[in-house]
Amino acid sequence: MTSCVCSIEADHIVDCCRVVIRRARKEHVCIECRSTIRIGEQYERASGIDEGEVFSQATCLPCMRIWEDRFDGRVFGGFLWEYLWDCSGLDLTKAPERDGDEADEIDDEDAEHVAAARRRAEVTK
Repeated sequence: MTSCVCSIEADHIVDCCRVVIRRARKEHVCIECRSTIRIGEQYERASGIDEGEVFSQATCLPCMRIWEDRFDGRVFGGFLWEYLWDCSGLDLTKAPERDGDEADEIDDEDAEHVAAARRRAEVTK
């Protein structure tokens, strides 16, 4: 179930795109939070063609769930933090309060994942 906080107004749609959940056979880096996706972990692989350019990106499952939970669409290319800040001004160090017990909802572990990614981004600036 999506509890949309923000609508995404894309100025264009990719020419073609395929999104699958895979299990890592080698380490990858999440396009959104820059965390390491370790061997054996599941992740989202998106690939396709956008304005004539081929793209392929790996997204960790916590970042994927944040996209699904907070937005009514998806933008590829590592824009999650920008959209979270611009659209909702979320406190990215706390998980939102929830009703129910759905498996795909953001939980405290996901909130810590986000907070750690923000700390890493600050260190690399």
